[in-house]
Amino acid sequence: VVQELQLGDLRARKQFCQWMLGKLRRNPDFLENVLFTDKSSFFSTSILNRQNFRIWAERNPHAMVQRVHQGRFAINVWAEIVGNNYVGPVYLPNRLNSARYLAFLQRDLLRRLRRLIPRHQRNNIYFMHDGAPPHFGREVQAYLDRFFGTRWIGRRPAPHLWPPRSLDLNPLDFFFWGALKGIVYRSGRVVRSARNLRQRIDEGLATLTQKGDVLARVRENLKERLRACLRNGGHHIEPGEQARMLRAIGVNGSVLYVPR
Repeated sequence: VVQELQLGDLRARKQFCQWMLGKLRRNPDFLENVLFTDKSSFFSTSILNRQNFRIWAERNPHAMVQRVHQGRFAINVWAEIVGNNYVGPVYLPNRLNSARYLAFLQRDLLRRLRRLIPRHQRNNIYFMHDGAPPHFGREVQAYLDRFFGTRWIGRRPAPHLWPPRSLDLNPLDFFFWGALKGIVYRSGRVVRSARNLRQRIDEGLATLTQKGDVLARVRENLKERLRACLRNGGHHIEPGEQARMLRAIGVNGSVLYVPR
């Protein structure tokens, strides 16, 4: 469910879209250099609708129903998309603060980039994270400044500002999590252990990595979303338009409910 936009959000969204589209005019392959990141929770008792999480319905935003049972648990999962690569899953502690987030970046970020991206390309990578509270500690900001210089996107005082409440512009939110959860929960069976849930997540990601050029289509989808956001004056992209965009990807994603 998309959060309702607040005062100032429209301007921030338009500025972000204009900046991204300006980068794309100068370098049509710019999105391949953006390291998109996000965190999502996977629950032991999530029961999906029959459409396997493809659509969060316009009239019923709660198309994924989470029923509470005794012994219910959750796993926090971090993932990244860069170029044609999925990175992750990384399993995070249930309570993530700024110090733990910094340790996670210091421990894992450079190692993953070295494994996936040639050295000459790493100098062009833009790191993106949203404005979640653990992300804007001073030490985190200082680390990103040292590591990426001006090539990172986040909450103020980041060099480039990520617009709040903009799930419809993050490929992990509008595509990846919906596609992955559709695979993880498609059997309809309740997960009985954290180990079993992690196994399903790992297998789901392996399935997604076999989808060929899907991430190239996701990048084209994002370009269309940036233009649509500007046409809408910064407002969220309507569910009907999102559904049409996702059909072009050819893999289940998430149509995010837009509050009225």
